[in-house]
Amino acid sequence: MLNFLARAVLAQLLVGEAFVICYVISSRLLGHVPTMLRWVGLVASAGWLASLTFHLLAALGAFHLLGATLLLGVLTAAVLGGCAADGSWRRSLARDARFLRWVRRRLRRSPQRWFVLAFFAASLPIVVRPLILPPLAWDSLTYHAVKAAMWVQNSGRLEMHGPGTWSYYPNMWAGGEVFTSWAMLLFHSDLLAMEVDAVEWIALGFALVALARELGIREPYASAAAGFALVVPTLRISIGAGYVEAALLVMAVSALALAVRFLERGSLGAFYLSACASGVAASVKFPFFPISSLALAVCVARVITLQASLPTRIARAAAAVSLFALVLAPWPWNAYRETGFPFSPLPIELLGKRLGEATPEMEWYMEQPGSAAPGESEWGQLRQALVDERMGPGLTTMLAVAVSFAAWPFLWRRHRLGLLLVGSTVIATWATYHAPGLELVRRSFASSGVRFLLPALLPSVIVSAAFCRFLPRFGRAYFLFLLAGTLFQLLLYLPYGLSAPGARALVVLLLCLAVGVAAARWIVLWPVRTGYRAAALIALFTFALLALKILRDDLRFELFRREFLIHPIHPYWLEAAAIVDPPQRAHRIAVTSGPWQDLDNWVVYPFLGRAFQNQVLYVPVSGDGAVHHFGLAPLNDEYARTADLVRWEAQLREQAFTEVMSFRPPSIELPWMESHPARFRRLAGETGDWGLFAVLKP
Repeated sequence: MLNFLARAVLAQLLVGEAFVICYVISSRLLGHVPTMLRWVGLVASAGWLASLTFHLLAALGAFHLLGATLLLGVLTAAVLGGCAADGSWRRSLARDARFLRWVRRRLRRSPQRWFVLAFFAASLPIVVRPLILPPLAWDSLTYHAVKAAMWVQNSGRLEMHGPGTWSYYPNMWAGGEVFTSWAMLLFHSDLLAMEVDAVEWIALGFALVALARELGIREPYASAAAGFALVVPTLRISIGAGYVEAALLVMAVSALALAVRFLERGSLGAFYLSACASGVAASVKFPFFPISSLALAVCVARVITLQASLPTRIARAAAAVSLFALVLAPWPWNAYRETGFPFSPLPIELLGKRLGEATPEMEWYMEQPGSAAPGESEWGQLRQALVDERMGPGLTTMLAVAVSFAAWPFLWRRHRLGLLLVGSTVIATWATYHAPGLELVRRSFASSGVRFLLPALLPSVIVSAAFCRFLPRFGRAYFLFLLAGTLFQLLLYLPYGLSAPGARALVVLLLCLAVGVAAARWIVLWPVRTGYRAAALIALFTFALLALKILRDDLRFELFRREFLIHPIHPYWLEAAAIVDPPQRAHRIAVTSGPWQDLDNWVVYPFLGRAFQNQVLYVPVSGDGAVHHFGLAPLNDEYARTADLVRWEAQLREQAFTEVMSFRPPSIELPWMESHPARFRRLAGETGDWGLFAVLKP
């Protein structure tokens, strides 16, 4: 209990330090830009700061709560003593207060106030539900949340070495998982991990509105288009899943909004912050790297043409490229250290020079047959996926995208440079989706792979709102379509994946949230010294976090069993995970399975324990102790031929493993353990299929 309370106080201090740093930097760099865009600059600087400090702390082996708090404390003091000396942040605070009062007055008189209220009410479950969720989506259970949690366990290092997906997961770019890992670091658990998606979703809304306004789209059309884009089903159903789409989109759209400001108004602060956001967006997923590089190149080309001396222009361009590279370079550098190629595990060649090498598992995975019906083309699959109303964006979204083609000419005359940047991003996203490297996604996972197109679809929806302003007669009808489409897409999947226990917990959480907001408001207005009010707010937040932890602990495995995000998952492993979950005892678990071409079958995350107290590792079965790969038939045969029970069991005992978890499909180790009950005791599982076994003392 005392450890949790101390962490709660440190967590609030850490978040406060980060906010102060980013607020001051954004205020200093962006000056008198519109308030919404300055908030977007704050988001961009926050993403860049989180990425850079993660890499720094991980390199030092100091990625833990105390180390992070001390580092950000030093940075806060430096920023307040340097950048804040001109008082820009105080002026920004005053402007923010005036802006919020202005928004409140406008909403009271706006004919759309009831729609805004309905949107806010229907969005609350989307924002609040992740507070009670552990990672539930498939890729989070096998990959995204696993990497984030292992960084927390090992002070920034990744202990993921083995066959199957573990042969290439360590080298995949993971800028989105960094944000999840920061949230896990606060309490050494997933208490706030899934809420990161909701925070990114809200920030994305600000970025979309700012982008619309920078392109000359005014209210209420800018907010209507932004609200519509936020609830595109492909994006909407992923909030709380721990996937990285929200992280990618908030950084990509923030970079676009800031870049448009620079291209059309010459704001150098926006130029630098756009480079920061572009670098973070590129680090989230490799396919976005060429797209963000293109946006950076356009801005660098523009800064070279500005009126200044040549050394000044070169210095500005170099500074932006450095900001971009600082948060991106650690990922290819890590791959280079491990494999000798910077872009591994992707098989990439450029001008005949190999830049990335696939593992045998990746090559085997790429050779699996597609899921298309006989005679169906990739284009046919894509068309079907685009109009799908769950995994895909749906017909409603695609109608808005179609309208955007008619809206582009209306913006061209006044916003050519900004529109050129947005248009090139949209075209590059579609081109990247059809690149040879994503052939497997298009062929076998078209329904879920359309999320790669979100960086094109969302800006297209924003551009479509120009239709409302420039053709009032038809624009009014389209504006009503945006409002109706927003509510349709928002409400359609509101109960999707929600179980009865989850619904009850969500109602309780919403009621508690209302009480907490009222209490916080009363404390803020309390006529006492500021220090007393700050202490009362910290105590209130700490109590709220403790209550949330108790609620989540009671629900954890009920939600694993009955709740889902994106699509249902059969939790056959649930009984085994529950055995090693209690934080009172730490376990050391060896994980394995048989070869499987679909690869994503090691559902490791639940076995780390609710307090990340368990170590989950792979122990080689080979006689020489080396990790042998899964892959095509010859490799799998070699894997079986070199297996040595005596050597494997000796490693288990030498390294003090307490359990072995064998996932489906059946592993080589499974019959070994089943046939030696004196050395391995089954704790859960099915004979010949899967099992959790205790390693008994000889």
